[in-house]
Amino acid sequence: MPRISTRTVSFLLLAGAAFGAFLPARASARDVVERFDFDLTGGYRTDRIDWNIAGDLDGGNPNVLSELTWEDLESYQVSAQGKLIMANKRFPFGGMLRGGVSFGDINSGANQDSDYSGDGRTGEYSRSNNRADSGNVWDGSLGGGVIFFNHSRTFSLAPAVGFSYHEQNLTIHDGYQTLNDPANTPVSLTGQIPAVGPIAGLNSNYEAQWRTGWLGLDVEYMPAPFFDIHGKAEFHSGKYEAEADWNLRSNFQHPKSFRHTTNKATGVVAGVGIRAGHPNLFFTIDYLYQKWQAEDGVDRTYFSDGTTSDTRLNEVNWEAASINAGMTVRF
Repeated sequence: MPRISTRTVSFLLLAGAAFGAFLPARASARDVVERFDFDLTGGYRTDRIDWNIAGDLDGGNPNVLSELTWEDLESYQVSAQGKLIMANKRFPFGGMLRGGVSFGDINSGANQDSDYSGDGRTGEYSRSNNRADSGNVWDGSLGGGVIFFNHSRTFSLAPAVGFSYHEQNLTIHDGYQTLNDPANTPVSLTGQIPAVGPIAGLNSNYEAQWRTGWLGLDVEYMPAPFFDIHGKAEFHSGKYEAEADWNLRSNFQHPKSFRHTTNKATGVVAGVGIRAGHPNLFFTIDYLYQKWQAEDGVDRTYFSDGTTSDTRLNEVNWEAASINAGMTVRF
């Protein structure tokens, strides 16, 4: 079963309550509520995420000490989105509120874990290549703004602001040590690197969270009541946190072996889609692309003897793309 944090549950409840609160408005404010769209879709998603740390807080000794990459993460995704548009026929503008959540269950993926003794990713002394075909990904967003219409109301433009929350709950298992180079291994780690071959009992996890505010722009072109083309673009800025459990490291605490934090997280989200059908029931297809980065953070390791050690989190890079299809109900 996927692991869902209490913070995720709280966010989903908040988003649901926000949409639910606006639905009764249709009965009491028919002169201002132009429409409410509810989308329920499913589809395919791919993710890639990597991070690396330095040997000390100044970013040296070496400048890249350890680097992990998850790639070809494939998920089946479900998504629920809503948009409320409030307008008055006498004015060329109104209000807009939108938001939604999505969940993807990872069913395929690979991980690589490399360690280096020299700057610039030189002196690689340990590398493992592992399976990462479980875990899950979450996205949630809520925001709103002012929406402007052209004279015929076939085109709209909506600058918007909001906040979002994202999770990637990643795994590492069925490991295989592909490199063990004693010549480059630091003295302090002599004898601790697994021999080349299968890694027995590997079952580690890395749980990442992005909390951001965003500025965005929504566009929609509706030449007929039964067809529209829509898109959005957002710039995000906020905070990144992650916790990991490295289950084979006996000198680390469990279940929290180390933690990543930084307030320098940014992202770009862009999407485009079409709807076609009856004025109140549409077939919908959407494509969404996300590109994120976090940098200049802290990696804090928690040791089994109760001590901690800090080094520099150089950067985290996350990229995702999804295509979903489903239905839109228009009220």
